[in-house]
Order: sequence, then structure tokens, then C-alpha cells
Amino acid sequence: MVFLPHEYGILPFSFFIFAVIIEFMSRRSWFFIFFMFLGSISLYSEKNYIKNPIKEFGIEDIEVSHYTAIPLKVSYFIDEEAKFNCDDLEEVKFTSIPSSFNPGFYKGVLWLDISYLDKNLHQGNDFYLYFGNEPLDLAEAYIEYGDGWNLLGRTGRSIRRKQMSDPSWELIIPVNEAELPKSTYQHLRVKVVSSFGVPVHVSLYSKDEFQKSGMFFSTANFVIFGFSFLIIIFLFACGIIFKDNIYRLLAFASLFMFFLILQLKGLGSMYLWNFIAIFDNSSRLTYFLGAGSFILSVFVMTGIVREENKTIRGRSLIYSMIVLCALSCISSIFIPSPYVLFLTYSILLVLNTVLFIISIQINRKAPVTESFVILLFFFPVMLIVGGMQAVFLIRLFTKSVAKMKIRGYDFYLYDLCFMFMTVPAVYLTFKRFGKKYKRMEKTLITAMEKELEYKKDKSLFHAMTCQLLTLSDLIHNSIELPQMKTENDSVKEIHGMIERSSVQLIDYLNAFLVFGTKSIPESSPILLSSFFESCAEIIRSPAIRKNIKISLSNSVDEKHLVRANRNILELIFTHFMLTIVRYSKSNSNIVLSLSQKENEVSLKTKIHVDSEAEKYMDEVLGQNYFLKQSEESPSNEIGFRLVVKALEIYGGTFTHSKENKSYKISLKMKFPPVDETFNHELISVQTLFDTESQKELNNSNKTIPVVDNLFSDFGKTIVILLVEESIVAKRFWEDILNGRCITKTTASGVEAWNYLHTADNPKPDIIFCNYSLPVMNGRELFRKCSDDENTRDIPFVFILSPIESDRKYELMRRGAVDCIVRPYSKREVYGVICMVLSISKKIQHSILSQLDRVVRGQMNSSPRQEYMQVQTQAMGNISLTKSQTSIFLDSGLSSREQQIAILISHGKSDKEIADVLNISPATVASHNKKIFRKLNVHSRVELMDKVR
Repeated sequence: MVFLPHEYGILPFSFFIFAVIIEFMSRRSWFFIFFMFLGSISLYSEKNYIKNPIKEFGIEDIEVSHYTAIPLKVSYFIDEEAKFNCDDLEEVKFTSIPSSFNPGFYKGVLWLDISYLDKNLHQGNDFYLYFGNEPLDLAEAYIEYGDGWNLLGRTGRSIRRKQMSDPSWELIIPVNEAELPKSTYQHLRVKVVSSFGVPVHVSLYSKDEFQKSGMFFSTANFVIFGFSFLIIIFLFACGIIFKDNIYRLLAFASLFMFFLILQLKGLGSMYLWNFIAIFDNSSRLTYFLGAGSFILSVFVMTGIVREENKTIRGRSLIYSMIVLCALSCISSIFIPSPYVLFLTYSILLVLNTVLFIISIQINRKAPVTESFVILLFFFPVMLIVGGMQAVFLIRLFTKSVAKMKIRGYDFYLYDLCFMFMTVPAVYLTFKRFGKKYKRMEKTLITAMEKELEYKKDKSLFHAMTCQLLTLSDLIHNSIELPQMKTENDSVKEIHGMIERSSVQLIDYLNAFLVFGTKSIPESSPILLSSFFESCAEIIRSPAIRKNIKISLSNSVDEKHLVRANRNILELIFTHFMLTIVRYSKSNSNIVLSLSQKENEVSLKTKIHVDSEAEKYMDEVLGQNYFLKQSEESPSNEIGFRLVVKALEIYGGTFTHSKENKSYKISLKMKFPPVDETFNHELISVQTLFDTESQKELNNSNKTIPVVDNLFSDFGKTIVILLVEESIVAKRFWEDILNGRCITKTTASGVEAWNYLHTADNPKPDIIFCNYSLPVMNGRELFRKCSDDENTRDIPFVFILSPIESDRKYELMRRGAVDCIVRPYSKREVYGVICMVLSISKKIQHSILSQLDRVVRGQMNSSPRQEYMQVQTQAMGNISLTKSQTSIFLDSGLSSREQQIAILISHGKSDKEIADVLNISPATVASHNKKIFRKLNVHSRVELMDKVR
């Protein structure tokens, strides 16, 4: 604690305060004792603490020397034949130069003659003779000592570490002051060999000063190298993980660039591959690494372009770059002259840079995709590399040091190039990993949801199994009751209970089958409104026992059909209602509202619960039902869970909300549309469980007066042409008409048209035609038949789907005899046939009567008037006056409208007219509007006055 930087007792005081706070808050005595101990030690150390050492020791009076580079006097001499040594060289051979100069390429050896004034002699200072960062092959220093020269030290990028005086990636030679002559004037000579023609920057620094100034750059270099190597490993790993060749090629290109930077800065030749210094031309490794990095970059560009554009533009440019890189590698081996080699490499590199940039530009698309972003960052890389090599090339022919002193720490530009090559790919990889992580997270969430769903299903199936066993026991015990052997009112009640339990049992078993196999249940058309009301009858008995009043609000169209599985839909409705009755408060009112919007059906209600039932509503509504129970003993309460599970089949939703002790509960279902290829006799209108009233209704509907001679009153065996595509519908017609008439069937309008114009085929008495047919639809067939002289008199009846029912009155106005809308019964089919045959018989008798009058010369009216009489008589056995005929023809009334207008003029109401004409009152009301508009009247009184 003596060494802690406390002052004026602040630290011990802080320890004491902290000990008190800890004791007060946590009541831990050992904390209190510990901090009190630290405070005591800190307080004790105060007496030995010197308040102001600067004043007490007079440190401000000590002067410290600051060393900078020592001024040098330098001259040079080039020994082209390398035959001289230090003793042989005279000072007159040397030419005076600055300490930094550019000798360019030279043959042999460059000699430097250096002299300086040693002002700090014998003060214990060591020095470093520093040659800059340029890649010199060899630098060997000698010191003049008396009459001779002694070797001072050696360094270089192309010699072994054991041959260096101070093994370091920096080009330095240590100068020990103790070994220097005791003179204020020191004289050195340096032997320099270089195969790159680089400038020489010779300087002399104090060892301490040099280490201080170079520490930051050394640390920065090693940090950059470590970070770069991690990036390369990361790209390799990504290429393996993603199985992406682009990342692998980019990792290789980055690795070659990394090795090139190591070679240029000296770390590689010093630490990693110093052993190759024994080989000839070992310094030419730089050219190999540069060419290798470039050719791999070309492959990266090719891969990205092919991935993005599928095709590569400018293939000749890419082939040219590959050839130029190959020439660079070959020339580094076979060209002996370093000067020619440098020129060749520099020119090829600059040319490759231009071609690379052009290739990227012509293959770029807008907008640029993520992968192409990697390639766009090669622009600055190529500009920097090509620009620097161009500068080196220009420097070869420019000896001016003042203008060309550009190197030093310019190798950091290569680090910048490395970052441009790799960082975009790393960034995109992290984005890629982010997306993959999100997918994995989503998969995990999905798995958790599936596990939750599995637990829900497991609990639900357990509860359903218990319910099945309960129902089975109930049925068995009810059958064994003694009352079953007697005949009284209690037996009826037991029979009803057994019947309801059996239906529930069947529904549960069917649900087990559907939920267990996860299969789509078989569906059939169901008349939704009737089916819902039939399901509601089941809950009457349990509702009466709790004195609950059930009201139905059914806004669904009576003819609306849905395609669903009868058992599943019955399960949804009945279980929903029974659960509501079970948990509703006694003596309450329940309103069940069923509504429909297109294919979506909604069922809503609001229930009131008492305090006891409210405790279980969360479990009943399916909230946390399995969390309250252990998996060994799950809850047997089904509640609405079975309804929710069944709703999934039809994409339904179950929602609820709470208001005080009331709950609003609703469910929605979406059913697939009902097509026209179903058997109309298989339409479900009620549940499997029939109430007494339903049984009476069913019994009354079973007596349909159908006999083989149903149409025999019309004097012949009639022929019916059925134009229907559905095979099921054809079988239905064949079954109900078998033995009663001749039925001919066709599948399309074209087949029907060909049948009608084939001489051997019997002419049909009635045509029943589906409105929606392939190739030629029913409307087109009707138009062609109306225009043809041979077929215009055949009665034409359309078969419409529920969504086409609005076309009925338009088709009848155009001349169709009638239209039947699915679902239709055989009673309705028989009725239409009898009506058409009856009308045809009346028309026939009327025509014969009119012909008889013409023969007898009793025809006093015009053809136009007689035609109207025939038509109206055929429709309703009503004769028109001349004025009525004129009014109706001028107003453009159809035959049906004429008939209704006459009946209105006779004072008939809409209901009476509907009974006479065998149509609905709504149809009469619709015709009334058209009649009033065409006759330009506004009331029935005006119409009577005008028609009479």
C-alpha cells in the first residue's frame, strides 16, 4: 500500500467511509474489517510519503540532453568491378552528396564515405547507423582506426541473420562509442550493394533516441501484421464454411499481398524466410509475390463478375492480364540485369493496372450488388499499386533527391491496399453471418414454438382420451340401466343422452384421426345456415337445465354453401356452444351471432360467468393450461382448446376479451370455395344428431311422389338433353330420370351443338344446360340455338351456381324457360320438367286452335295481334285486347311482364300473382319495377287505368 498514489489522506479516508457504507447496507462484518484494515495500512504509510519530491530533491535543476540525428558529411563512389576495398580507395575518388540521395541502378558496389563531429565523446552514448527502409541487399560499415580500417558492423535484406551485427528488420548497424577512436572527428566508410536501384538515406542516431522514435512504428507494424493475418484466416474459414470459391481466392490474393508487404518491410526476409538468402537472386522474391497477388486478384474479379452477371465482358482483357503476369514471373527468372527486370516488371504492372480497372468498369451493373462491392474496392488498390510503381519508374530516371524523397513510411500505403482488398469482404461476411444468425434464431424460435405446440397437443390428446373414456363409460352404463327394459318417459331421455354421447364420441374419434395423421379431412358441401341451427338444437337441453336462454342471430344466406368436413364443423360448432353453456352463469341470456363475408364465417357471443367459474376461465380459454399442471398429471379440461385445434384446419382464429365478469368470444373460419362438381344429394343440412322436431320434418320430407309414369300424361316418352361437365351431376340426373324419360348427356356446348345437328339423334323436348361450360358456355349455346331455325323452339333451362343466381331473371327475359340454382332437389327438377311440358302442350293446343280459325276464315286480327294472343294464352291462358296488344308491343314488355301486367289490372296482389304463375313474390316485385318503368306509370292504380 506504500506505493498507492494517495495524497493528503484521501485514500485512507475513502477506505473508512466505504467500510461504514458496506456495513450499513450489507451487514457483512468481514467486509467492514477488510476495508478498515486497508485504511489503516494506507494511513500508516502517510508518514513516509514525500509530499513534493521535485522541490526536496531539486530535480528541476538537472539538465537532460536531447539527441537528434548527428550531422554527417557524405560522399560516394561506385566501384563497378567491385575490386576495391577501404584501404585502396582514395578520398579523391569520392564525390560529395547529401546524406539522402538517389544513385539509381548501378553495377558493382556503392561506397559511402562518412565523417562527423563527435561532440558527446565518452558520455556513454551508443549510436545506430541507419539506412532507411529501402531494401538494400548489403550494407557493411568500417571505422578508420589509426592507419587502418576495422569492420564496424553489417546489415542487409539478402544476408543471413548470423551475418548481421544487430539482427533486426530495420537496416541498422550499431556503433559502440567505446570502440571508437578517442577523437572528436570520426571517419566511416560503408559498402552498399543493391539490386533494386533504390535511394539511400544514411543517418546516425543515438541508440536511445532511435529506439524511442521507432517503438511506435514497430508496434504498429506488428499489430497490423497480426490483424492482417487474422483477416486472412477468417476469409479462408468463410470460404470453407460457405463453400465459396470467391472467398478462397480472395484469401489467397490477400495472403500474397501480405507476404509482399512483409518482404518490402523486411520482416519476411528477416524472420520468416531468411534461410533463402543463400540462394542466388533471392531478392527477386518480391516480383514473384507481386505477380502472384495480381493474378489471384484477376481470378477474384472473374469469379465475382461471373456470379453477378452470368457472363463476362472483355475476356480478351482478362486473358491479357494473365499473360502479362506470367511474363512478369518468367522475366524475374531469366532476365539477369536488375535494371531491365525492374523496367519490365514496372511497365507490365502499370499496364495490368489499367486493364484491371477497365475490366471492372465494363462489367459493372447498376445498381451494384453486395458481392460487386468487393470488386469496387479494388479500384483504390490498383490506383495505389500502379501509381506507386509508376513513381518508382519515374524515379529511376530522376536523380534529384529533393523531388524524389518519397519513401520512408510509404510502405504503409500497401497496408491500406490490403485493407481495401479484405475489409469489404469481412464486412459482408459479418452481414452474412448476421443473416445466418437470424435464420438460426428464427429456426430456434420455430423449434421452441413446435415444442410448445407439441406440449399443447399432448395435453389436449390426453384430455380428449379421458373424455372418450368417460363417454364410453356413460354409454355403456346407460345401456345397462334397469329403466331401459321398461317403456316410460325416462327411457326417451336416456335414449337422447346415449345419442348425444355417441355423436360426441364419433366427433372425437374423427378429430383424433385428423389431428393424429395431420391429413386434410374429406370435405363435402354443407348448407351453413341450416347446419348451424341444427347444431344449436343440441345445446337446448343443457341450456334448459341451467335456465339459460339461447338466441340465434343468423345473418348467413340460406343458400350459402361451404365445403368442409361434416364431423369437424359439427365439432367446432357443438363444442363451442356446449363449452359456453357449461361455464355461463345460470339464468343468463346467450346470443350466438353467425355472420358471413365471402368465404369467411364468424361466430360471436358474450357470456357472463360467476366468481367460481372465473377462476378457471384462463384454463378454459387455453391460456397456460399445461403450465399449471405437471407433465405427469396434465389437465383434463378441454375447454376451447379442441375448438382452437380444429380451427387450424380451416385457417381460423379464436379471440377473446374480458370485461368485468363477462367474456367476448369469437371465432373465424375460412372455407374453400364450393365448385360445381358435387353431388347435390350429398349436401349436409343438419348434424348427425336429430332432435324430435327434426325427425318429424325429415319423415315428412321422405314421401316424394315419384312413379315411373310421372311424365306419361304428356302423351309420349320425352327426351331431355343434359349439357353438364360434372360426372357427379350426370349420375344424379341419370338416377332421378332413369325409367321416366330418355336422357342424353354431353360435356360441353360444342358437343351439344353437334348433337342437335346430327340427323340420327332424337330431337330433345327440353335442354338443361350448365351456364359455365368449357370452350362454348351455356349462354353462347343458348344464343346459337335461338338463332337456328331447327332449335329455337326447344325449351332451354339453365343450371346456375349460387354465385350466378343473379343472372336468372336476365336469362329468362332473353327467352330461357326457367333457371334452377344449385343445390337443387329432384322434386325441383320434376317440377321444372312438368311446367315446361305443360306450357308446351298449351302452346301446341293454342297453335292448333289458331290454325283452325285461319282455315275457317274467322281470323279478323292482324298477324301481330294473333301472335301476341298465342303467346299470352300459352303463358297464362289470358286473351289481350287490341289496345292492350298495342300498348304492350310499344312498351317492349316481355311475355312474363305482359302476363303480370294483366293480372295486376285484374286487382291481383303480388302473392296471388306468384301463386298463379308459380314464381316467388320477390320475382313479381322485381318485374313490377320494370313494368312501371316501361309503361311510365307510378302506381298500380295508374297501371290499371292504362291497361284497361
